[in-house]
Amino acid sequence: MERKLAVRQPGITITSPGNGDTFTQGDLLHVRWSSAGVTKKIKVGLVKGQKIILFTPQGGIPDRGLWRGKIPEDVPPDTYRLGVATVDNSMRDFLENITIKKKLHVIKK
Repeated sequence: MERKLAVRQPGITITSPGNGDTFTQGDLLHVRWSSAGVTKKIKVGLVKGQKIILFTPQGGIPDRGLWRGKIPEDVPPDTYRLGVATVDNSMRDFLENITIKKKLHVIKK
């Protein structure tokens, strides 16, 4: 009996968060992805038009399938694309609809 092996195409696929998810400035964000054939470092960030807000250093991070950190409080509230890509952009994936809301500050009297 012949066994068929599944062959994964090279690339990156974001597995979480989900399209349409909403976060608040300062929230802890976990971005997870699966990858195959990635040999370069990874960058994670938000994209709005031509503007890119990187969460990772410009030189990227090792491809471990996870980035977690706080959404900076100075990220303008808006709807963004969330991207995970190799530093040279040869492999990438995007979520089309991630909303960042303004952080509300409670004033105590």
